[in-house]
Amino acid sequence: MAEAPIITGKLRLKDETGETLERVRSRFTSTFKDIGSVAGGIIAAEFAANVSGALEDVSRAATDSASAFELATARIIAAVGATGEEAERLRRELEETAKTLGVEYGVGATAAMEAMEALVKAGLQGEEAVQALAGVLQLATIEGIDTSTAANMVVQAMTQFGLCAEEATRVVDGFVKASAAGIDTASGYASGLANVGATAHAMGLSLEETLAALVQLDNTFGSAQVSGTYLNRMLLDLAEKADKAGINLYNADGSMK
Repeated sequence: MAEAPIITGKLRLKDETGETLERVRSRFTSTFKDIGSVAGGIIAAEFAANVSGALEDVSRAATDSASAFELATARIIAAVGATGEEAERLRRELEETAKTLGVEYGVGATAAMEAMEALVKAGLQGEEAVQALAGVLQLATIEGIDTSTAANMVVQAMTQFGLCAEEATRVVDGFVKASAAGIDTASGYASGLANVGATAHAMGLSLEETLAALVQLDNTFGSAQVSGTYLNRMLLDLAEKADKAGINLYNADGSMK
């Protein structure tokens, strides 16, 4: 009989303990809910702030890009000297070309417009720049260089060999084929050509013939730029010796014999 109070006490203790644990659990649950609400509010606020900041960055970048695009367009029109209806026509042509080719070559409209600006600064007229743009963007994409640098490389080669704007792609093809046949990159052969192009053209060599010579020398020197310097000296030395010996190196049409 003595066990009844003990059992009753144990049951009561169990019940009280259970009630206590339940109260504690309930309190902690409530507390965690409050914490969760606060944390959730903080996280939501931070998320909203981050999203807002990201949207502002995107908006700012888009605005900056649009401004750069418009400014480059305006500078080209000013450099060409177009006014009135001619300026508006040129603007439409420039914008359409930049957007179309910018997407096609994966560089974007602004970079394409900046490439056209570089072409104009290098001496090409508005429509000539449009015609040469595809070749420039092709080189920029292949070499992973900025469009302005690519434009300067192409224009320099065109100028040295007296090529017209429509032949810009021919220049790029020459650089790419040289890089495939030789050691250096297309940009490297452009640099090498810059050191010898004018002399080579004056002596009757074509763009392709000069690049072929650079490829052969590049296999020896391991640098198209050094090869260009060497070839330039070699051609000048050849011309000087031929002149002293009274030997005519050229045919009637100006090409080398």
